[in-house]
Amino acid sequence: MSIFYFSLSFFRPCILFHFFPYFLLLISMIFTGASLKIVHHVKRGGGGSSMNRLRFDHFMNFSCHFPNSL
Repeated sequence: MSIFYFSLSFFRPCILFHFFPYFLLLISMIFTGASLKIVHHVKRGGGGSSMNRLRFDHFMNFSCHFPNSL
């Protein structure tokens, strides 16, 4: 049992370190999508907000599945 706990405590930082770049990429993609949505919304003069929200939701789904496709 103690070996099991030792292996858990040993592998957890390695897993965290391995997935950290993907997590950083995901956050940057989400922030990029949010800023693009805001800029697009301002350029359109506040029109078609439901269409922008739909497109943004699609982008969020893509960014959530992006690390798995790598």
